[in-house]
Amino acid sequence: ARAEGLVGQVRAALPPLEAGRQRALAELAVLLGRLPGDVPAQAQACRQAPALIASLPGGDALAMLRRRPDVRQAERRLAAATARIGVARAELYPRISLGAGIASSAHHPSGFDERDASVWRLGPLLSWSFPNFSAVRARIAQADARESAALAEFDRSILVALKEQRQALSDYQAAGQRQQDLQLAAERNHEALRLAGLARAAGASSALDYLDAQRSDVASRAAAARADARLIDSQVLLFKAFGGGWREAPPVILPTVDRDSHASSFRSSSSQATGESLQ
Repeated sequence: ARAEGLVGQVRAALPPLEAGRQRALAELAVLLGRLPGDVPAQAQACRQAPALIASLPGGDALAMLRRRPDVRQAERRLAAATARIGVARAELYPRISLGAGIASSAHHPSGFDERDASVWRLGPLLSWSFPNFSAVRARIAQADARESAALAEFDRSILVALKEQRQALSDYQAAGQRQQDLQLAAERNHEALRLAGLARAAGASSALDYLDAQRSDVASRAAAARADARLIDSQVLLFKAFGGGWREAPPVILPTVDRDSHASSFRSSSSQATGESLQ
């Protein structure tokens, strides 16, 4: 009865996990620009924890920073603010226009023919206007202030990028180490469960000892699954912190968990425990 109760508790935890998986698939479809139900078949059939397809590239740190969209955006804003200063300073100069004009005159010169005489002249026209220096200087000061703000925002984006990269690397290393340790603990507890089952079948231990071993096995598997999810989250944050997009590096092998093998082994151990308790 206690074994059946333990199996029931584990089964009760499965529906919320499946609901969370369906929510994640719907969010993935929206990110891909599809309807919530139009999920790629590869994502639906995924039964193994994903990993980064390439190792982190080394080399120029500045080039890696420029992979980030927020850094590129801050850089372009700074360039635009600097260009606006030049536009504002150009308004200090007077506006001069040079063109051509045509003038005509008609008169009756004495002693000449009485017909009207028309004279046409073609010459340059020069006009200019002076700016409102107070308004122009105010616009220059405004452009300078915007450039200072853009520069401060650019500096902030660089500092934030460096901070996030350092944190992402630290979290990724810690998550990977924790995942490996918990995976090893899960394997050890599963082996202990197998030995406890053999001892129970041989009459060398009680059913209570076997139930305790089974409870430890379930708890360690759940902890390993949570660590696996944490490792995936840290991989995503690492990819975002470094801008992503690199393809030239060779693949890196990361610790993964085969969910199908864990699920089948758990079902077999649960069935064995239930059968022995009924006997």
